[in-house]
Amino acid sequence: MLFLKAVLFLSTATAQTGTSSEVQRLSKALQFETVSGYDNSSFNPVAYKNFIKYLQQAFPLTHQKLEWKIINEFSLVYYWKGTNSQKAPVLFLGHYDVVPAETSTLKQWTHPPFSGHVDDE
Repeated sequence: MLFLKAVLFLSTATAQTGTSSEVQRLSKALQFETVSGYDNSSFNPVAYKNFIKYLQQAFPLTHQKLEWKIINEFSLVYYWKGTNSQKAPVLFLGHYDVVPAETSTLKQWTHPPFSGHVDDE
């Protein structure tokens, strides 16, 4: 998912320079519990749908300028047309689902897994 990779890169760069709007958008994105596992017991379709809605709201120009579609309710595909059709295409992949945190390790976490906490360090 080119879009998500670009967001993560941009957010990392801006976190180092102190620009807070991108950091806050990444923080909010991390708060969606898009958990998947070997069984469907932890799958919450509402979290996935809310994450997709959040991306549309947080990145309106991306969703206006790029072609995009949802596949099988939860997968996103973005098409960013280049200016030179003679050049080879590029494909970027990513995902936004995560494995569940082991319950036995939660006390070891400095901040809860989906808190989106931004540390000042």
